[in-house]
Formats: sequence, C-alpha cells, structure tokens
Amino acid sequence: MKKTMAAALAALLLAPAALAGCTSAEEPPVEEPFIVPDEVEYIDTQLFHEDKVLYVFKDAGDGLNHFTQRYAIGADDPAAPLPPLDETAVGKPASGSSSHLVSTGLKAALDLAVNPQGGYVFSSGFSEFGGPPQPDYGQVDAALDLTGAVKLVFDAQGDTGAEQVEFFVGGVGWSGGAPDQPYPDSSDRISTGSINLPAEWTHYEIPLDGADLSRIAGGFGWWTTAEANPGAASVAFTLDNVYFEFAESKPGPLLLPSYEPSQPGTPAAALDNVASIRANALAAIALTAAGRHDRARQIADAFVYALGHDRTFSDGRLRNAYLNGDPRSDPGWLSPDGRDYARLPGSWSAEDGVWREDPWAGSTSSGDLAWAMLALTEVAANAPDRTEYAEAAQKIAAFLFTLTDETNGFTAGYVVSGDGQDKSTAKKTADNFVLWGAFRRLSLFMGEQESTTWAVTYAAAAEKARLFAKAMYGADCACFRAGTAADGSEDAPLALADNSLALLVMGQELAEADQVLAAIAAAFGVGQGFDADADKDGVWYEGTVQVQLAYAQAGEADVAAVLLGYVGANRLADWSLPAADRDGLTTGLLSPDGSPTVYDKRSSLEATAWLGLAQMGVNPLGKPA
Repeated sequence: MKKTMAAALAALLLAPAALAGCTSAEEPPVEEPFIVPDEVEYIDTQLFHEDKVLYVFKDAGDGLNHFTQRYAIGADDPAAPLPPLDETAVGKPASGSSSHLVSTGLKAALDLAVNPQGGYVFSSGFSEFGGPPQPDYGQVDAALDLTGAVKLVFDAQGDTGAEQVEFFVGGVGWSGGAPDQPYPDSSDRISTGSINLPAEWTHYEIPLDGADLSRIAGGFGWWTTAEANPGAASVAFTLDNVYFEFAESKPGPLLLPSYEPSQPGTPAAALDNVASIRANALAAIALTAAGRHDRARQIADAFVYALGHDRTFSDGRLRNAYLNGDPRSDPGWLSPDGRDYARLPGSWSAEDGVWREDPWAGSTSSGDLAWAMLALTEVAANAPDRTEYAEAAQKIAAFLFTLTDETNGFTAGYVVSGDGQDKSTAKKTADNFVLWGAFRRLSLFMGEQESTTWAVTYAAAAEKARLFAKAMYGADCACFRAGTAADGSEDAPLALADNSLALLVMGQELAEADQVLAAIAAAFGVGQGFDADADKDGVWYEGTVQVQLAYAQAGEADVAAVLLGYVGANRLADWSLPAADRDGLTTGLLSPDGSPTVYDKRSSLEATAWLGLAQMGVNPLGKPA
C-alpha cells in the first residue's frame, strides 16, 4: 500500500498524537523471546479451572452443573410441599472482569410451621430424549463415578445467622444404614451433621477420603428440622459454588462459554451457557499458536465427540453451539436411539416443564464448520497422534461438500426445524472466505501427509469458495457484499466481516486491498475502532482486531501498532476482551424471531482469541507458506 494511503487512513482513524512513540521503519527490529500473550493465558486458565473439579452448582443454567434434578424430602403432607429452590438468587460476590460478571446462588427457604422438617437431594437424574427429566431415587442405573474426589466444598450464608442445617453427599437408595433400591449409591450419607450458618458467606468442606464414590446419584443435599432450630419460625439460606474436588487433574473434552455470565432474566443471559464452535475453534487455534497444545486438544476432543454423538445426525455436521462444559451427556441422559449425546444450550421453562433450546445454536453454519475444520487441522498438525483430529477435519469436509452450489461457492448450511434441520440455499460471503482459508490449510496439511489425492480435492474446494467470494466484490463501493439470498438475489447489508476476512484470506492477492481498507475506514470507522455494520453505533473489537491484522499483513506496521494498542487498552481486568465498547451494539443481523442481534460489553471468548492471535502476529486465515 502506498504511504500516502496509510497516512490518510491513520488520520481518519487515529488522533495524531496516538502515533507518537511508535518505532520508526528505520529502527532495526529487536529479537525478543516468545511470551505467551495474556489473552491466551486467560483462555488457558478457563480450561485449567476445571481440571480438578466437578460442579454440582456453579451458576444458574451453567453447563458445568451436574446433579441438576432436585427432589424434596421430608414433606409428608402432599398439600404442603416444600417450596422450590430459587436458582437465580444472588450468589457469593464474584471478583471478575466487568460489571456483567455475576454469581447466582441457590436460595432455600422452609416455613417450619408448615413443614417442621425437610430438605432437598440434588440428583443426577435421567431422561429418555423427548420426555421430561426425572430424579434418580436409586431405581435406575444413572449414577456418576466420582472416584478420586477428596472433598465436596460449598459456600453458604444464613439469612439471620442462626440457621442450623445439615449437608450431605450420597445416600440415594439407602434406608436405615443399608441399601434398599436396585441401584443404590455406593456410599450411605456422608454428612456435616447439623451446623450453624453465619449471616456472612462461609466456606465449608465435606471430606471424602476413603469413601466409595464409584456410584453417586445424590451429589449433594441438605436437611433441617424445627427441633434443630428451636424458636425459629423459618429457615432460609443461600448456597453457591458447590463442587467436588479431585486429588489429581483430569482434563478432558471441554467447551468454553462464548461470553461471561450476565444478569439472570435479561436477554443477555440467554447466551450464558452457549459455547459456540466458532469461538472455541478460534480459542484452540490461539492456544496452538502459543504452543499450548494439550489445552487446544481439549477443545478439539470436544469437537470430535460432538461429531460422533449428535442426537439426530451422523454425517459430519456440527451444531453452531453446544452447552458449555463437558459436551458429553451424563449417564441416564439418552438420545432418541439410546446413546449419550452432545448437549445443546438452552434453558428450563418452569412454566410448561420443557427445555427450550436456542434455534441458532441447534442450526449448522458452513462458516462455523469451516472454523472447526481449521482448528482440527491445526491441532492435528501439532499432535503426537494426528489420526483422530485429521479424520474429524475430513469428516467435516465431507459434509461441507454436500453444501456446494451448482455454480460456485458453498451454501450457508442448515436451519433448525424441530429436532431436524432445513437446508438454506443462501450463500454468505464471509462463510466462503473462511471456507477458502480452511480448505486451503487442509489441502496443505494433507500434502504434508503425502495424501496427494486429498490435497488436490481440498484445493479444488478452496477454489470453489474463492470464486464465489471474489465475485462478491463491487468496484462501485470497493467492498465485498454480504452474499446472495435464498432466491439468488444479492444480499444487501454491508458488513465489516465480509471485508476484513477478505483481506485476511487474500492478502496481497487482492489488488484492490488499499481501496478496500479505505472503504472499511469510511464505512465502519468509529473513533479508533470499527463497527460491525455501517450504522457506526459503537466499536466491535473482534472486527477491529481483524482490520489490525490486515494492516499488519499489508506492511503498515505503524497503523497496525496503534490499532493493537487501542484494542489492548480496552481489555478487562482479567485480560479478556469484551465483544463491544458498549451494550446493545447492533450487528446488522436479525435473530430467528426478527429482532436485531447485538453485542454487549462483556467478556467474549471469540474477541479474546482474536486479540491473542494479533498479539502473536498470527493471521489464522493467511495463505500457508
């Protein structure tokens, strides 16, 4: 790019003083040792946190929760059942990255005049798909193996500070000190005895050393009586952070949530347990680039599992998102054909007793599949045993071949319909750019494995995506348009991603790169960053990082450095990056119900991964050497 163009764009985007202190082109580069970026350390830490724990309850709706089916005990009068637990109560205050980070707790309350004794058991439960979840009373084989757990820990807070409550593990299927059900827990109750709960948050532990934990359906429970609380009219307390701790690390397949938790009951909270494959793929690519291969394989292992355990399909498709945490369903939770399955995100509706899943999460996007394929290829290239990951990438590729258009390009994928999916005939420019880069990388990998036939096949697929994506360029606006609608007409909305991804995939192959960068600045520039669409209502950090990488790729180090500094200065306290500089930033896209989709100012896994890649100077879609 000409220096005059770079200067003009810098003037448009940045205050003149912002360039002060940047290293001039004449200064020789300084060789420094490789340092893992803070953003990648953040991603690594999210995985590390789960190495030795299994949660009974972390936050409302969190995919890390187990023993989710609660049943009351001690209420002998059917006309006076125990009140339900409130999962959205205020939990133990959390120190975290932003004002959005919340901690929800479990609120329990018992009117001792109505119920002089009572409690709850947190059961693993079971469900035949399509039917309502049922608690496990020891009558079905649905317990968890917790061998190796050394203690159960939890936080509790009494409402008055005088509450006396007993907490316990196990005992499902036991009575009078002996098993009395076909599938009892391997241990009778392991109890704290009745303990006092102060009015401030207090940490408790139940030691489990020496206990047989090979079959546990009752992961946790509490019990209290009027006798233990003399003179009290009621007992009320809140629980939080209930989990088993293991002596040894057991890292396994894991998907990270796309966003940090938000306030229950708000629209943003609907995304709290969503783990998108695109965000997790970018996290795996960033971890791989930083040499954290074991951690990247945890995410890749989750992809491999999901590919082989969809509850409906077995053809190489992934859903757009899964429930965060271990993707594997617990024992007793079965797909229509009686197998374990990859869990999808959603929320439980107490009003009508159904689990509601997000239509977008249950759909399949060709672009998101391309990101997963690219991540699996990168992980395979750095794994001691490449076979499983390479085969998974090829399985996705085989499915993507079914989305090829009669002319050029790949269609958008499938949209959820009931428990099935309907094919979309629309074609998206951004999807095809990612498909171009992913197939190009897979072709190179197969060539390195001396699989010449597959290398040629994937190179042809990359070319098919390339022909469509390049055809979306409009000289009149020096920009790439969004794609084509289902009827073949050109899709009108102008989006940053269609253009920033174009620059990352094509690099210097795009003769009009300088014009596209100028058009991006004019159409999407907001202060020192860029918006996702052309309404300029705020800064989309992920897209801004993509533009930063495009400048770096074009050799414009000064502009790239300033953009990187700007985005880095807007990281949160834990080094993660929010999706946007404000709540409610419009994306230009609509949700299935027709409402606009928005980004909020809360920690985003995808944005954090992009920034980590930029800090390392890695363009994940760049042309392989």
